[in-house]
Amino acid sequence: MAKFVIAGKANCPYYAKAELLADYLQKNLPDFRIFKITQHPDVWEPVSLCSPGWHGTHRDPPPPASTVLQDWLEDVCERNMWDHRTSPIIWRELLDRGGKGLLLGGYNEFLEHAQLYYGVTSNMTTELMMVIAKENMQTHTEQELDKENMKDLISPLQVWIARR
Repeated sequence: MAKFVIAGKANCPYYAKAELLADYLQKNLPDFRIFKITQHPDVWEPVSLCSPGWHGTHRDPPPPASTVLQDWLEDVCERNMWDHRTSPIIWRELLDRGGKGLLLGGYNEFLEHAQLYYGVTSNMTTELMMVIAKENMQTHTEQELDKENMKDLISPLQVWIARR
């Protein structure tokens, strides 16, 4: 069974194209499974705290130049000892979900894999890629807002146990 993970920025047109190709393969091949991970662009890429967007006051010294918020892609690549820098990133799961993975690459490598192993290609236009990427970003944002709203509905109960 072929198990692939496709991860990318929510607004990435190549993630959208890879996602549709993977959906087609999963639908038409009995032993092809995918798991999709969509990340907000701010989570995907590193954000330097000393970048031009940093808004400290003149009294606040800027943080050290080495201070960078850990980004999702860097974390995944570091954990698996991979070198990949663009969206999407696609890997094959060797065991169950969350197990050791084998990096396939990005969209181009996935398309090549689909053509060579399954005889399937993608004819999606650039215009359609952009529309789907925009829809993916809207959906991702809505899902994140829903998660936040659900967290707001939960009011944890604090219980203290005292011994006499």
